[in-house]
Amino acid sequence: MGNALAPVRSGFGDRLLTLQHENWAEGMGSSLAAGVRLVASADAEAGALLLATCDMPTVTSAHLEALAAAWRAAPSARVASGWTSPEGQPVLGVPAVLPRADWPALAALRGDEGARSLLRQPGTGIVSLAGGHLDLDTAADVARWRASWESAPSEPERPSP
Repeated sequence: MGNALAPVRSGFGDRLLTLQHENWAEGMGSSLAAGVRLVASADAEAGALLLATCDMPTVTSAHLEALAAAWRAAPSARVASGWTSPEGQPVLGVPAVLPRADWPALAALRGDEGARSLLRQPGTGIVSLAGGHLDLDTAADVARWRASWESAPSEPERPSP
C-alpha cells in the first residue's frame, strides 16, 4: 500500500493518514468508526470529514469541491450528495461532509450501518450528484457501467472505464 500512496503523500505530506483496519469484516460502520477515531486523535483542528467511497464513477473533483464549498458556507451543518434512485426515490448519501459535532456518533458505529441516519436528519445540506445511483460493487456492475460508456457518444471529459 505504501508505494501506491507515494504520489499522494508528496502532495499532502503529514496530513495524509492511512489506516489498515484489521476488523474490516465487521462491516462499514466499524471501518468508518476506526477512521474517525484516527482522524480525531491526529488532528485537533479539523472541522469536518469528507466521507467518500471509491466505487461511484460519477463523482468528480467538481462535485467534491461543491460539497466543500457548501460546508464552508455553513460549517456546523452536514452536507450530503443527493440523487434520485432508479425507482424515482430521493436519496441522500456519500460523498458527504460531516462536521466535527457528528464525529462521536460516527466513532460509535458498528456493523454495516454507515452515516445514513445522520445524513437523513433534518437540516442536512444537499449537493446534487447526477448518476449518484451508480455504485460499482460487483464485476457485473462494472461491466454494465463500461457497456454504458462504450455505447454513449464520445465526450471530451468522459471518464475512462
